Amino acid sequence: GVLVAALFLGLGLGLVSGPRVLKQFSRRRLLGLAVGLAALALLFTGAIGDMVLSAVLALVLGTGAGLAWVTGTSLVNVEVEEEQRGAAFALLHGTGRLALLAGAVLAPLAAGFAGDHVIPLGGPLRYDLHGSGLVLTVGGLLAVIGAVVAYQQVNRDDPEAGPGLVPELFAAL
Repeated sequence: GVLVAALFLGLGLGLVSGPRVLKQFSRRRLLGLAVGLAALALLFTGAIGDMVLSAVLALVLGTGAGLAWVTGTSLVNVEVEEEQRGAAFALLHGTGRLALLAGAVLAPLAAGFAGDHVIPLGGPLRYDLHGSGLVLTVGGLLAVIGAVVAYQQVNRDDPEAGPGLVPELFAAL
């Protein structure tokens, strides 16, 4: 319950505050960075066994996802022609629902097949690797790779891009 609450709190935070805080930042860059933030948070959430740290990472994950959603929908509004915009939004919503359904069905199955493992780290130290954590970590790793590829693809010909990522980010903040 705590992780779901943190995730949805972060989602709302990303949806509401992201566009207000980063007004001057390039939307294409922001989309890639938001997906990367969510992917890194998912990657580390799977590797952490502590509930408090997992809740903080779930908040960061939700913030990145909310920021990515609002940025992506605003880019669709700008980039897609009026006649095709409805179909583009229908595709986005349908794909999102399909991904949610597939994740809800396949992730527990994959976690069950992966099982729980204990990795000795030397002496009395050990790392408990649970199937659910492994699935989250692998999903986060795949999402990081996807975020890097998407960032490069989207920002290839960005007319809003400034001199560089770091100077533009500091100027926007």
